[in-house]
Amino acid sequence: MCYGVPSVQRRTDELTPNGGCPSIYTAVNASCSCLSSGYSDTDTWEFHVVLRSGESNSSYPTTLTSSDVLAIDSIRTLLVPTNLTTLRIIGDSTYPQTISFVPQDQALPGSTLPIAAVEDGSIAITTVHLENIDMSSLTQSASTFLPSTTLNVTLRNCNMIKFGFDFFEGLDSVQYLDMSSNHLTAAYVQVDPVFLNDPVIVTNRLDHKLLKLGRCISKGGFGLVFIGEYKGRRVAVKKIRPDRSVTTAEIELFLKEIILMAVLYHPRIVEFIGVAWDNLRHLSAVTEYMDNGDLREVLHGFKQKGERLSWKSHKASISLHIAEALLYLHSRKPKVIHRDLKSKNVLLNMYLEAKLSDFGISRMRYLAETHMTAGVGTSFWIAPEVLLGQDYNEAADIFSFGVVLSEIDTDDYPYWNDKNTSNRGKIQEAEILSLVAEGKLRPSFSDDCPKAILNLADCCLQQDPLDRPSAAEIVVILERMIHASERCSSSLHSGAWSVTSSGDQHMG
Repeated sequence: MCYGVPSVQRRTDELTPNGGCPSIYTAVNASCSCLSSGYSDTDTWEFHVVLRSGESNSSYPTTLTSSDVLAIDSIRTLLVPTNLTTLRIIGDSTYPQTISFVPQDQALPGSTLPIAAVEDGSIAITTVHLENIDMSSLTQSASTFLPSTTLNVTLRNCNMIKFGFDFFEGLDSVQYLDMSSNHLTAAYVQVDPVFLNDPVIVTNRLDHKLLKLGRCISKGGFGLVFIGEYKGRRVAVKKIRPDRSVTTAEIELFLKEIILMAVLYHPRIVEFIGVAWDNLRHLSAVTEYMDNGDLREVLHGFKQKGERLSWKSHKASISLHIAEALLYLHSRKPKVIHRDLKSKNVLLNMYLEAKLSDFGISRMRYLAETHMTAGVGTSFWIAPEVLLGQDYNEAADIFSFGVVLSEIDTDDYPYWNDKNTSNRGKIQEAEILSLVAEGKLRPSFSDDCPKAILNLADCCLQQDPLDRPSAAEIVVILERMIHASERCSSSLHSGAWSVTSSGDQHMG
């Protein structure tokens, strides 16, 4: 600053300093123009700038006003008063001006490059507006550029292509973001502000500073899930993968998923705790932590140890829990269709109680995840009508439930399991899906699968959606089977359950 106001500085070996600078600058042959009008006793600084031409200019005024267009090469970190709340820098051209930003303190570590700082006290800036300034390199290399107090950010027509990991570092409370008229294709580009300002998002926002991340426990084509801790409670934290370019549509789908999760309350749905972010790149959905992970891991884990779960001990109750979750979703108004039901999206707590997870991004996943572990695509759980591109309803979830029953029974992947060891990969996968769509292939079941489960799965896997049972009917069937098992446990033996076409259960 120049006697309490900002200044334009020029260093020259040819011209005598004009005396506008404090003596510390004059001593190094710097000439200054103090911006004496429009910058004192105000909470707003606004600069209109243009890239200085290479022509020498012997005339260098000692003072300029806020109405002058400043011809400059670079902007050094601005030392601002503690009462300044708004900072605007606008290029005086329709094209982004290639003006550099340089730190006030050359000793700052790494890529640290704050746009503004205070000498004494706390910075109070809440609004930063940059327009028509070329920031193509800056956004990819600088860190802690914006004050942590910033609430409103405008970076308009700044020739931005993408962001480095740390450009938005330290921003905890952004409420408004405008990055229009740029060339961005990566995450958080032109995300509709209505999502971040949605009452559900605002109401369920958590303090990101209190959220602690541990190890990563799950990876997908779109996101990562970490063990975390929030206010002493162990939680699961779902984040967008930082190592891939994410489209605007994917970001908005993630926000839609969060909004949906926030209004789902049921013992068989993974509890939503809140949403947190320290900057727009670190958006996190926080849910309850399920100790035993997903159903697929549990089934495979017990199988590998030679201690397979039985239908009588746990498998029937796990199936019932999934059906209860579907009943809740399908009973809501409007109905919620999960669209991505599979063992990977069923989580188990320490008591092997099942809860349904992963809402709202299944359609995106069908596009993004073309192949999964052991060559199994998520499409193996999709109902025929969905594979054929036809209209579908909640009956599509029922078909997926039938496929999950085969997973629970065999402790293995559907179609691609011990009975099918082909290594033909995607070619055979396409053939399998074609047969499923035509109703010519169903997932296999074990030889000792209870007859009642086989009958229930047969109903769920019907080609015609109208022939499949509702979630309510499935719940009733499974409840009766479990109750019958409990009443007659002393006389039951493996595979003794059966179910008649009328839905009545008996042991035979």
